[in-house]
Amino acid sequence: MLEDLNLCRTDLTNDQVQALFQAMSQNSCLKKLDLGYINLSSVESRLLATTLIKLKVADLKYTHLSTYQMTSILPCTQSHTE
Repeated sequence: MLEDLNLCRTDLTNDQVQALFQAMSQNSCLKKLDLGYINLSSVESRLLATTLIKLKVADLKYTHLSTYQMTSILPCTQSHTE
């Protein structure tokens, strides 16, 4: 069972990023995910938030998230940790 995944600097395409988030939203045992330096701007905000909330650690440095994506993620992570 895969729990930690490091995809940092892997130059994933938008289609690959979409497929990754779709797959993770369905059935995932991941606890830690590193997507640093991957452009996530094409991922729909709700999909991004509902997928990331399942993780214990998500490294999202330099992922080109929009303000809208960030404001969608932050409320979910705060309520999840309380």
